[in-house]
Amino acid sequence: MSDWPNPRRYERGSQWRKWDLHVHAPGTKLGDGYAKSEGAPDWAQFCRIIHESEVAAIAITDYFSLDSYFEVIERFAAAYPDDHRLFLPNLELRLPEVLNNDGQSVNLHILFRPTLTKAEANKFLMALNTETTIGKARQTVVCKHSAPARRVVEGRLGSGV
Repeated sequence: MSDWPNPRRYERGSQWRKWDLHVHAPGTKLGDGYAKSEGAPDWAQFCRIIHESEVAAIAITDYFSLDSYFEVIERFAAAYPDDHRLFLPNLELRLPEVLNNDGQSVNLHILFRPTLTKAEANKFLMALNTETTIGKARQTVVCKHSAPARRVVEGRLGSGV
């Protein structure tokens, strides 16, 4: 996990580093393309790839949820306790607007500070109202794990990730 903010972490000052601000983890809400190991997400492989990469900061992304961020930092810290890579929570929201004639959706990303707690994330998500559409009808739903929100994430939004 990160030791951010630590001004002494990089003694050299400004320096270019690789960041990836859009990484979906195994079990992501839409388009989970990760291989399974014995029927379950292969977290060991996912964490190993990150550990062996040159990427200094990674935003763990999921639709309408920050659960995968907390799962990743817990599993990564257990597997690589001396790796102090920066992880950021990235909440991805799919907006009802369509971008072009191909029907491509507009996605909005919200990056949070790496010290975000589960309680703070849940409080934010409980206050975040969104709409689901079925035909021309719209229904307001709370983002955090309500049955309508799960249906939105699991199928009502389309499949492009």
